[in-house]
Amino acid sequence: MLLDLGGVVLGIDFHRVFQHWASASGVEASLFYEHWTLDQAYKDQEIGQLNFAQYTAHLSDTLGVSMPLKQWRDGWNALWTHPYEGVAAKFTEIKQHFTLCAFSNTNAVHAESFMQRYPHIMSQFDQLFLSHEVGCRKPDAEAFRHVCDLMHTEPQRVTFLDDSQENVAGARAARLTAHHTRSEAEVLSVLNRLQPPPIRGWRYPEGQSAPRLLHETSRRPRFQARNVNRNLGVRVSRTNDRQTPRPNGRMRRQQASRSAFPVAPW
Repeated sequence: MLLDLGGVVLGIDFHRVFQHWASASGVEASLFYEHWTLDQAYKDQEIGQLNFAQYTAHLSDTLGVSMPLKQWRDGWNALWTHPYEGVAAKFTEIKQHFTLCAFSNTNAVHAESFMQRYPHIMSQFDQLFLSHEVGCRKPDAEAFRHVCDLMHTEPQRVTFLDDSQENVAGARAARLTAHHTRSEAEVLSVLNRLQPPPIRGWRYPEGQSAPRLLHETSRRPRFQARNVNRNLGVRVSRTNDRQTPRPNGRMRRQQASRSAFPVAPW
């Protein structure tokens, strides 16, 4: 299970960023609405090629706005609204059957912020793949394949949720099962319809072990003849005072039948 963070697990609102920057710099908010874009510098920051100071220096030059780095940072972190507690409440159930991971286009400043704000949610993920740390970002299909490699799984075994249709298209191009969700209610709708994966992907609760696969049970255990000779029809022969089980006709027929059964493909 691979989830986006902003808009899927954590509420975000970029209007809050622009309003804070406008108030701190003394300019109209319309300046940011009309001229701020997801340009190359923004993308470079999200893959770790620019730090925040370099990115805000770029913003100062392109927007003609000057303010202290702290104000840029405070406004940048005003992005968060509230976590999707209903989604987070499903994590325990999801983790009984799936490995729970996140893949987010983000940056070092935002990552530090959401890890500090929402530790009760972020700590539940088995793995976090943050674009500025893995060096690639959505919607590139190659980015999804890279994350699947890091998860040591095939793309077609991964279910992905994102609030961006473009990112969903990129995931599907990489052969993930992807869902476009635009609200907490839509995220919950998808999670509630999830079916447990095939046996290879199951996660069993603590203290409960998975059943043996057919190729594992094909190896006969070493057993004490006195414990099984009545139930399995074993004839016992004595050699130097040691009991050695020797299969009779019934056991040979059972073994032949078992060896003819196809081995599970997973």
